[in-house]
Amino acid sequence: MPGRILIVDDDIDTLRLVGMMLESEGFDIIAANNGQRAISLARTEAPDLIILDIMMPELDGYAVTSQLRQERTTRGIPILIFTAKTGMDDKMLGLELGADAYLTKPISTRELLSQVNRMLSPSEESDQPLPDQKSKGVLAIMAAKGGMGVSTAAVNLGIALFKQTEKPVIISDFRPGQGSLALELGYDQSASFNRLLTLPPEDLTPQLIEDTIIEHNSGVRLLLSSPQLQDAKYTSRIDNFEIIARFLPQFAEYTVLDLGPGMTTLNRKVLPHCSEVVIIVEPAPQSVAQSKELIAELSTLGINQDQIKLVVFNRIHSRLQLSFGEVEEQLNLKIASAFSPNRELVNEASIHHTPFIILKPEGLTAQQINQLAYSIIGQDE
Repeated sequence: MPGRILIVDDDIDTLRLVGMMLESEGFDIIAANNGQRAISLARTEAPDLIILDIMMPELDGYAVTSQLRQERTTRGIPILIFTAKTGMDDKMLGLELGADAYLTKPISTRELLSQVNRMLSPSEESDQPLPDQKSKGVLAIMAAKGGMGVSTAAVNLGIALFKQTEKPVIISDFRPGQGSLALELGYDQSASFNRLLTLPPEDLTPQLIEDTIIEHNSGVRLLLSSPQLQDAKYTSRIDNFEIIARFLPQFAEYTVLDLGPGMTTLNRKVLPHCSEVVIIVEPAPQSVAQSKELIAELSTLGINQDQIKLVVFNRIHSRLQLSFGEVEEQLNLKIASAFSPNRELVNEASIHHTPFIILKPEGLTAQQINQLAYSIIGQDE
């Protein structure tokens, strides 16, 4: 398997040490100590992999990555960013620009070699069969209409599941162009997975997907859609979303998917891969009627009532509001939890970019989310 690797770093010691380590494993090494030289060698030498530092004078690693991805002859070369920049925004930017993986210094030679070997053996992963149609622990959060706090519920539920089980949890919003999780959690750079959506579906591998997932300080892991309006075009990459949905359960005990409002074409393809669906509904006649239609559509996808968790978004106060009993009767489902957002708490959570379950863990709203998490965990045990 050994191939040709281009190492790019303005630190001579790093070039020498990494180069010697890889040469001892049989790799053919090319070296560049600046960005412009790296681009030139990538064009003429066609390396099988580029190991690229970020912090270089004049043309840094970000600029090199961006330019290589724009050129026809170099766009397919795998890029491993290997840098001392450990910030989450740094990693997100590198992956956004087209890097395939991101490792931070210092790192053991074994870890670096393991990553290099994985990136140079894509055929083994590409041939890996997709997981079964429906995976345990994949939760879809959605509503019949917008403005129901779906994203807020998704991130808080994911954290509640992690805290209660101490097992890996991934939260993702399959809503490019409308993704609000990145904004809610205070990421300056969108941690979108646009690159995964631009690839041909057959090129998506578990390793590529896992390398795009980032860590949140709460302990959960995130795969975040871009909130930039122009990225809504990626909603048409339905095959990519479907493959991602089928691979994500490999990396976590629970995967929480924010699918937003309505039964879109994308949602229709993703929902059959979910083991449970959380529907958020207001206790108002129109909202209940729309939710009833949504539940009927879910049944056409093979999702039965035992797989649905009903959550009441209890924010309205009027004589038109239905009782919880009436909601249950009309939808023929038991309410798993009520979600009564406190406006001041929601505002405070938004200002501090901190989910309310962390901000006020003993508060009523946090208790309600925990109740939903308990019901999900209890059903899975």
